Amino acid sequence: QALDAGAPEKVIKKLLEAYPQAAHTKCGEQNRLPIHYHLASKAATPKESIVSLLIESFPESTRAGDADNQFPIHLACQATQVSGHIFALLLSSFPEGACVRDIHGNYPCDYATWNEDAVTKKIALSALVQNDAMEMSRSFRHKPLSKPRIFDEHPPSARTQKRKRLENEVSFSILNSFDDEIHQ
Repeated sequence: QALDAGAPEKVIKKLLEAYPQAAHTKCGEQNRLPIHYHLASKAATPKESIVSLLIESFPESTRAGDADNQFPIHLACQATQVSGHIFALLLSSFPEGACVRDIHGNYPCDYATWNEDAVTKKIALSALVQNDAMEMSRSFRHKPLSKPRIFDEHPPSARTQKRKRLENEVSFSILNSFDDEIHQ
């Protein structure tokens, strides 16, 4: 509750020192961990130092969904004034989180696309595209390449569809920002 209310870092640090299990404890109607509350707080913008402290206290927190199966990356994509470092912390801890749908069928990139904070939208989409590229690179290093096919009879996977949609959204977002700059 302290995180939801926008408590300062020193208060959070003292609470975690006194009760380290707090970082592991889900609570509330949404069944959220402290990291969820911090990223979803309307009282304060997410702070790098607090996100870092919470991940350090409970590294698995980035892999935990709430009652709506929203992971911290989903909530960061919905928040405002989120730094690139916060996205880097979340995605480096759980890169697969970018490919998880919540119970509404939405990926983190969907929430980033809908975010009305233009700066956070750009940062989030950029971080998600970069994360996806790194994931693809990692998977190619560990899997032998199959024979190329000219015609693929199988529809693209959900991951491929998400990647294409994300690439299109980033391209559209960048084009819009350039268009806005030109017309000013």
